[in-house]
Amino acid sequence: NSNAPDLTGMVIVIDPGHQMETSYEVENVASWQTSTKKKATCGTVGKATGIPEYELTLDIALITKDYLEQCGATVILTRYENDVNISNQERANIAVSSGADLFIRIHADAANDSYQSGVRVFVPDSGDYVSSSVAWGDILGNKVSDRIGLGFIGTKSTSLYTGLNYANSVPSFQISLGLLSNSDDAAVLIDENNQVAISAAGAEFAYELK
Repeated sequence: NSNAPDLTGMVIVIDPGHQMETSYEVENVASWQTSTKKKATCGTVGKATGIPEYELTLDIALITKDYLEQCGATVILTRYENDVNISNQERANIAVSSGADLFIRIHADAANDSYQSGVRVFVPDSGDYVSSSVAWGDILGNKVSDRIGLGFIGTKSTSLYTGLNYANSVPSFQISLGLLSNSDDAAVLIDENNQVAISAAGAEFAYELK
């Protein structure tokens, strides 16, 4: 694609959220917190599609990896299969140790209300990029929202996510591409054209950060 942005020289780490089996071992949510969470969970399941979040996030991550590499980026995934046991701390450490210019955690959440829909972004409320990360999250969220036609709910700065807290020395973003509890959102996200569109939005976003 001649319109694709030039990402030569960028190192991008993508974390396909969740894994096939929940790990019931715990780890600290942040290095400065005493609270703990499960090391990794299996996530939610698409309403009407029946496709688990961990499967969807890997499919989208693999397509995105391919797309970003065609733009010249070096891309590392935290996992390449579903049957793994990789904690959220370990996922964050992959981003930090690889000298990532950008860390994107791909998720598709669930809401209690099945009518709720849309794209959301979470960023760490600590670390080196705290002053700009919400504005950047809005750019990422809007780009994805525009391309797949789901509304953008906004960016939230939070310390809830282990995988963001331990990667707060890197520009880190957790994007919920849609709400799998909504059957329309779930159908949008399994469409391969939309998965490529998400990749293109990610590439444009990476170019803006570059």
